[in-house]
Amino acid sequence: MAEEKTQTDLNNNSQAVFPYPGKTSSNVWNHFGFHKLNIEGPATRDNLDMAKVVCKLCGKGYANKGNTTNLQAHLDATHRQSIGMKKNLGMQKQPTISFQRQIPKLSTEKRDKTDDSLLKLLVGKALPLSLTENHFFKEFVQELNPGYTVPGKKAVMRALEKKNEEMHNRVLTDLKNAQGVSLTHDGWTSMNTESFDTVTAHLISEDWELKSMVLQTKKIEGQHTGENISKNLLETTSAWGITKVTSITTDNAANEQKAVKLLDWNRFGCYGHRINLVVKKSLNIPEVSSLLKKGRRLVTFFHQSSSVNDLLMIKQKDPSHCRNQNDIGHKLIMDCVTRWNSTLSMLERLIEQMPYITAVANDISISKSAGVTIKSNLFTFEEQTLAEKLVQILEPFLKATQILCAQNNPTMHKVITTKMKIMKFISIADSDDDIIRDVKRKMIDEMNARTETEDFALLGAVLNPDTKGLQFLCQEEKDHAMEILKEQVKNVNLSGKIKIEKIEINEGENTLPQLPSLPSENVIIENDSNKSIVESPAKKMKIMCSDAKWLEDVIIIGESQNTDDDIIENKIQRYLDSQRQNTDTTLTLLEWWKCNEYLYPRLAKVARNILAVPASSVPSERVFSLAGNIVNKKRSRLNADNIDKLIFLNMNMKMYW
Repeated sequence: MAEEKTQTDLNNNSQAVFPYPGKTSSNVWNHFGFHKLNIEGPATRDNLDMAKVVCKLCGKGYANKGNTTNLQAHLDATHRQSIGMKKNLGMQKQPTISFQRQIPKLSTEKRDKTDDSLLKLLVGKALPLSLTENHFFKEFVQELNPGYTVPGKKAVMRALEKKNEEMHNRVLTDLKNAQGVSLTHDGWTSMNTESFDTVTAHLISEDWELKSMVLQTKKIEGQHTGENISKNLLETTSAWGITKVTSITTDNAANEQKAVKLLDWNRFGCYGHRINLVVKKSLNIPEVSSLLKKGRRLVTFFHQSSSVNDLLMIKQKDPSHCRNQNDIGHKLIMDCVTRWNSTLSMLERLIEQMPYITAVANDISISKSAGVTIKSNLFTFEEQTLAEKLVQILEPFLKATQILCAQNNPTMHKVITTKMKIMKFISIADSDDDIIRDVKRKMIDEMNARTETEDFALLGAVLNPDTKGLQFLCQEEKDHAMEILKEQVKNVNLSGKIKIEKIEINEGENTLPQLPSLPSENVIIENDSNKSIVESPAKKMKIMCSDAKWLEDVIIIGESQNTDDDIIENKIQRYLDSQRQNTDTTLTLLEWWKCNEYLYPRLAKVARNILAVPASSVPSERVFSLAGNIVNKKRSRLNADNIDKLIFLNMNMKMYW
């Protein structure tokens, strides 16, 4: 601010100086003010010469440009002694003592860990990234950790890009090291009527760990024809470097079957969909259809009338009607035609709530038309009995679906045993009435209908040491299972060496600790094209030296005279004749194969491929519910690439984050 001193300033020294009109933040204005324009008027902003600032002590004037730096300098240079000031005292406040805790700065390691937890929260709960810029969220974080600053949306996007790349590389490494990869595929439509395809991969690692991952969620352009689906599947496998597809599990839609046929891949038809079709067809009986229609009309009426539904809640709490405290608060359930499990849920809830529904129908407070509607759809005694019997028949199918749709454990080895368990429940009994007989007969016919994809299920049962004998199947099925197993073993190429850990044993010990029990007779272990003898039990396990290789043709002369088919059959028979040791009873299926891989190396390779095949396409269908949370009304403008990344990060978080 340029300093100005004029004759007018000198003449106005005796004129009164008025304080700054309004609130000020600087103590400088205690010593400066303004002259009036009209001496007789009030000291307001409109009547003060706001263009010129005047020192109250000496009358010196300065142009007022909104800056107090030169005013403070004037006080320091001219009036410091007269007013007892120290330098810059005018802008200082009285020193205070603060008892507030000093907020420590976060270390780089702690900040990175907190950032990573924030990313997990956003991705794991499918929250919008803009949450990090929300005032209330920032305030909440500050309460938790005042030293942490929430990153902005752009920073979060960059961090997710980096995390996506890291996870992509981890998945790529597992796929590259896999002996074989199984896939599942299904399609879904977003709320924006955009079609997407989801592909998941499943493999068993060298350490016999089942790994499942979502590979890609890709937007489909055009119709869902078999040609378009096969093209997208091929692009996905090529992008991930998958050269060997053991099998792909899909539903039984015609376009899915055609797509797999065009690719010349092995296909397993989703057993969950098959169960759905079995139940759906078996319930297509006039008496059962009439019962279900009445149930749906009741549910619809209670859903549409809030007053009637409220009365139902009251009747549930009424001691004169309440049969079970667990019934309180239960609303009626509407079934979905494409999901038979919902039909079971609807029938179970109607049976449970029928006494309360009857009480509502007889209540005088409801309208006459409402009472007539409810009474006309109430179950008769015969219909109530039929509904209870249907529930008993359908419950095993629900249990079977839960078993075969598991994702964290192998399921292919359970298909045949689950099927046989269902057949036991739906066997026709002498006490069954005609309607139940018709339902069961249709179920049995549908369950016995053989499909070309059941070979995987037979292989899975044989490769389970608990069911390898297939005692529950007829001889024809057993022979067929042995034929396809021989074909699989014949195609095995033992590349690499079988890893056998060398364990030193003290001379006084007679057993090998932490090692599976070996057969009493000598066992031939395959290593590429060579074979070596391992004595069991033994004091030490040794890798065969060159002398043993020189004698190999003599050691195994009995087997070398056999044909390849005989050798394979002998290996399979040895596996079938082996007894599961007592120590094996606590092992899971994959743990058993991990312990016995060196005994049956060819069969182990077949098991690693077959047991990785999912029995249902549920892994890809699970993406649908997540996608519904990501692509919602508030995030409807997400592009396809971001949808793919968010689904990829979320679904693979537990294993690869």
